[in-house]
Amino acid sequence: MPDDARGIPEALDDLRAQIDGAVAVDLGAGGGVLPPDDDEDGAPPPDRELAAFDQSDKGNGERLIQRSGDKLVFVDQNGWAVWDGKRFAYELGEGAATKLCHRMVEKLRDEVMALRDLGPPPAPPTELDEPDPMIQGKMRLERIKAWERGLKAFEAFAVKSGNTPQVKGALAQAAPYLSKPARAMDANPWLLTVDNGTLDLRQQPETLDGMRLGGFRRANLITRLAGAGFSPQAAAPQFERFINRILPDPEVRLFVQKLLGYCLTGDTSEQIFVIFYGTGKNGKSKLVDLIRKIFGDYAATIPVGVFLDGKEKKADGPKPSIAKLPGVRLVLMSEPDKGEALSEGLVKEVTGGEPMETRKLNRDPFEFRPEFTPIMVTNHRPIIRGQDVGIWRRVILVPFEVFITPEERDPHILDKLLEEKEGVLNWLLTGLWLWREEGLDPPAKIMAAVEEYKRDQDPLGDFLEAEAAGIQGKRVTATALYAAYAVWCERNAVEPLKQNGFGRKMKDRGFRTVKSCGVNEYVGLCLLTTPQTVAAPPPEAW
Repeated sequence: MPDDARGIPEALDDLRAQIDGAVAVDLGAGGGVLPPDDDEDGAPPPDRELAAFDQSDKGNGERLIQRSGDKLVFVDQNGWAVWDGKRFAYELGEGAATKLCHRMVEKLRDEVMALRDLGPPPAPPTELDEPDPMIQGKMRLERIKAWERGLKAFEAFAVKSGNTPQVKGALAQAAPYLSKPARAMDANPWLLTVDNGTLDLRQQPETLDGMRLGGFRRANLITRLAGAGFSPQAAAPQFERFINRILPDPEVRLFVQKLLGYCLTGDTSEQIFVIFYGTGKNGKSKLVDLIRKIFGDYAATIPVGVFLDGKEKKADGPKPSIAKLPGVRLVLMSEPDKGEALSEGLVKEVTGGEPMETRKLNRDPFEFRPEFTPIMVTNHRPIIRGQDVGIWRRVILVPFEVFITPEERDPHILDKLLEEKEGVLNWLLTGLWLWREEGLDPPAKIMAAVEEYKRDQDPLGDFLEAEAAGIQGKRVTATALYAAYAVWCERNAVEPLKQNGFGRKMKDRGFRTVKSCGVNEYVGLCLLTTPQTVAAPPPEAW
């Protein structure tokens, strides 16, 4: 038999056949074999077993799974996430997956060495039974040469596997077997991963000392990490003085503590949209900056335009700001421009507790259930055009009314408060437990602030209360009523609605019109006074 009669594929088959106990991972229809999520110290199979896998992108995908599958997750819509010892991190994912693939490629040389250490495959029966010593010797030489050709082919494959197309190919082959749906990540709204472990927020111990801190577990599929650790003995005296100063009303302060404690969870049963409102230099921004730092990955800041009317008009268009929010529990936004209106439909959608659809740029739509509480921090309140219960039952307005004098202001206050971040986390946890026991239960001052806000957003209601009366059998022409409304708006420095908008708002309030002699009239309504044009001020007042 000529020396080159047997090709490299047959030689490789011989190499594989000699590996004792090598079992390739089955990546067929039944799915892939992955290391257990909880096998923190699980070692990959020996190099000689991995050498039995195909010399292809598929085979390298299998090797990657065996060597690093417990460190990687491929998530629909988000791509690779890597286990960093505490959570699966997206921001490191793509690069880490590539590096782990590079490490797998480097280990291919170890697989070659493992085969070399095994030596040539044993002689087959045909060689052992050959009676002619010369032919038997030639068969032995053929077997050794074929083995050497197989090793050289494996070495060449190892070198080629480091090329970019092969690395991408291996990752693409591994991805389906390391895949998790996006909804599987951060699926438990009561788990909070802090810097030194994982808290189950369903616990309700009598004291913080009774709070059990669990370990970091891959099986939880958590991608978020808070910015503080849990230390039950940690106190926050500077923070206590700070919060007492900016929220001197004890009922409002307790409400904010419960509100922010509630935000630690992914529970959205309160269905609220929160506005921290005040004219400036009142400490609200410093409070929000501190809370954002402590929430860490569980908080996100998005452009305020996302929640403003008309800023994202296309319903099926990409919404990258919304698409990054799965797993987030606190969404913060800065103030809108004066005169901007809230997108009431979006507020209802994200706080309604139902799944919503969104998509990233150039990606397919996906569905997720919002688990966050939105908080707008502003010096002026956004316009809310609707007067229905559906929007106003969601609005929580927290007034920040103090003024921090220049003498009181400390440019380093945030750094000082962050030194007590573990104590502030304990304050938040206490607020969470109080919320679970009592509910939010907004105090009278919060309710009054919301009611005043609602009245201020309803100048049409103020006009009707001041200038018209509902009297059965009476009628007023639509033209006369709108003229009276325009005069009232001018007198009270209110921007009037256009006539069509005025008519729609009247219809929304239940007023109906009839046509009499070609003129539209409102039924059951009359004006209390005859509208007069607002007089210009005398020259001496200019």
